[in-house]
Amino acid sequence: MPIKFKSSMFHQKILDPNNNFQPALIPLEVRRDTLTGHAAVIQEFRFRSKMPKPDYSFLIEKTRPICPFCSPGVDENSPRFPPEFIKEGKLEKYGVLVIPNFNPYATYSAISILSRNHFTEITQFSENIIVNGLLASQEYLRRVRSFDPKARYLSVNWNYLPPAGGSVIHPHFQPVAAYIRNTYMKETLSASKRYMLRNGVTYWSDLVKTEKEKGERFIGETGGVSWLVNYAGRGREPDILGIFEKKGSILELTAADFKDYFNGLSRIFRYMTDNNYMSFNLCIYSAPAGQDHYRTHARLRLRFQFPILGTADACFIEALHDDFLCQTFPEAACGEIKKYFI
Repeated sequence: MPIKFKSSMFHQKILDPNNNFQPALIPLEVRRDTLTGHAAVIQEFRFRSKMPKPDYSFLIEKTRPICPFCSPGVDENSPRFPPEFIKEGKLEKYGVLVIPNFNPYATYSAISILSRNHFTEITQFSENIIVNGLLASQEYLRRVRSFDPKARYLSVNWNYLPPAGGSVIHPHFQPVAAYIRNTYMKETLSASKRYMLRNGVTYWSDLVKTEKEKGERFIGETGGVSWLVNYAGRGREPDILGIFEKKGSILELTAADFKDYFNGLSRIFRYMTDNNYMSFNLCIYSAPAGQDHYRTHARLRLRFQFPILGTADACFIEALHDDFLCQTFPEAACGEIKKYFI
């Protein structure tokens, strides 16, 4: 079978204070990403309990008067696109306002402001809010491609709340079009091309097929989107993949595709709410033109802070070793999330 699930098991020996200092073995597993080979250390958190629900009420009210995306300030103080790119200076589509990003991540970096509300809880995001936000972001990327075809590497990104690096509470997407591949795109595009040349099929189709057959990490389907928990996750909690198996570029996606995606995303949001997770990073990655071996796919990484200190959910392993630490086994997380797709 072309998809290979590589792992190595290790144990640390200790004298356990909870059992009269008798010898004990603490297991950990090192897995390799099935496409890139990137390492993930799987270590079940030994002191796990349900996370307390974060309270952002004070932060929400404190930031409301100074929010750059709340009206009328957004019209008065926001940057505008140059007229040779977008004549009106801003893009208003589907009730969503798209403006330039004051802190760009690439030559073309924008903000899609999803609603007039300063704060929206994840279970309050309606289909219209998310789908219209994606359609407006897509329209921005389409205009970039028409204006400057060299900006080939497209994505739509979302940092939701401070634990995910969100510096503005007001919900917004960040569509990006770049000349240069980010590291993730560089690794996955190259590996995906090699896989296609070796096997004659896309990695993404094989992954969905294989995970369906194994049944350990495959969550379910919502229309044209297949959902699964990544075998070698990119975070402490579940790293969730949504794969548009038949679509290469994000510019090919229709409103129906985005509705299919929201259908699954809303179920993930219910799972998160029931387990007191509120924050996440989300990215939808697109295949560049002519890269038929690649498929549009989304990753959602849950984010949180450890109480009482508010410790970040990343440490030296991610920051300086360039590996990932997962403290929930993907198979266990899949079993919990799958209940929301029935």
